[in-house]
Amino acid sequence: MLLEQRFQPAPQRVSEADLVITNSQAVAQSVVGTQARVVYPGVVVPDSPQALAPGLGSRTGKVVGTAGRLVPIKGIANLIQAIARLQVDIPDIRLEIAGAGPARPSLERQVRELGLDNCVAFLGWQVDLQPVMARWDVFAAPSLEEAFGISALEAMAAGLPVVASSVGGLPELVEDGRTGWLVPPADPNALAARLRELLLNPAQRQAFGRAGHARAQAHFSAEKMVASISEIYNELLAGSPA
Repeated sequence: MLLEQRFQPAPQRVSEADLVITNSQAVAQSVVGTQARVVYPGVVVPDSPQALAPGLGSRTGKVVGTAGRLVPIKGIANLIQAIARLQVDIPDIRLEIAGAGPARPSLERQVRELGLDNCVAFLGWQVDLQPVMARWDVFAAPSLEEAFGISALEAMAAGLPVVASSVGGLPELVEDGRTGWLVPPADPNALAARLRELLLNPAQRQAFGRAGHARAQAHFSAEKMVASISEIYNELLAGSPA
């Protein structure tokens, strides 16, 4: 059974803290009772976008990748539906799903019922996503709600274009039409349309991938995250949070 309702985060009432650090503006808006400051998660960003380097990975066909907990709110059932629609136009399409969780049996059943056994692979939990992402062409983040989207950020840092649901903190990460595409949640048709556009347009994939890598370097590096948290603690210790 697909989860069609978007999760709406409940207000988070905080009364005994001087300040709350959140990982996105979307989460900050749910904090009640004290000041919230956004510090975006940071990742190690390679000097050059890995996914665009020649000779890396072992791609066969056109590969869509996704990563995360296998739970209904991640929207992977909608992504599988989108792949079923795309298989007609792109017979060599492949979906790789990295992650573990209680929804895996139902997702595997959906794959079988749609006749996608030969083009959908469940990779299990991956400690290091970089070698896996090296063989992906596009990253999909089909969540029904998402506080931020760390796996989407890792994909951008690797030089992958991202197609993501326009929910939670994902629009703060993905620049629509520049580093990827934003689509309505729980809409397999819209998701399929944007994936098709990227899979059939290598030049656009590369342009989005380069722009995503540059955005990750400029705004979402681990160094920037550490500096921002350090600045907040120094302000609090000085008694003057901004």
